[in-house]
Amino acid sequence: MKYDPQEVRDVYDAVAAEEDQAEKSRSLRTEIPRAFIQTYLKPDDLVLDAGGGTGINAVYGFMRLRLSQGLLDEAIAIEESGETCCGMGPRTRLYTADEMTAVLQAAGFEILEVASTPTLTDAIDRTMYSDKLAWQKLKALEMEICTRPELLGMGHHLLFIARKK
Repeated sequence: MKYDPQEVRDVYDAVAAEEDQAEKSRSLRTEIPRAFIQTYLKPDDLVLDAGGGTGINAVYGFMRLRLSQGLLDEAIAIEESGETCCGMGPRTRLYTADEMTAVLQAAGFEILEVASTPTLTDAIDRTMYSDKLAWQKLKALEMEICTRPELLGMGHHLLFIARKK
């Protein structure tokens, strides 16, 4: 595929507009990470984020996504390369929980908490839970499940709460 800067800008603008709209509605993709961040945040802390409070793209979560889209070859390629295309042209690096833990620890960070967000609800039609009480119960379930070690990396994103030593 030939690189076309204007096409990349156009795709980026379209994705950004879609994500901006999603930010204005309820989204466990952003609500769960923000809840974790607020738990640990101190007044002088700096939050580094890839955008929207979502976290780091996860290998297994994106493999599940591609499989749900019928893209077996892309899922296999993700497992082999640790990369995928997220719709904006260039390939995107994906991480397992162990890989990102090693990166952060090598950079001198203490890992305080790791979550996979969202873990269960990224594969369901969440409109079934649109009333306020159902949404709160669904969010509480995700908050309980997303830090279980056996499920880390199964959601589309990994969230690391870390502090420089």
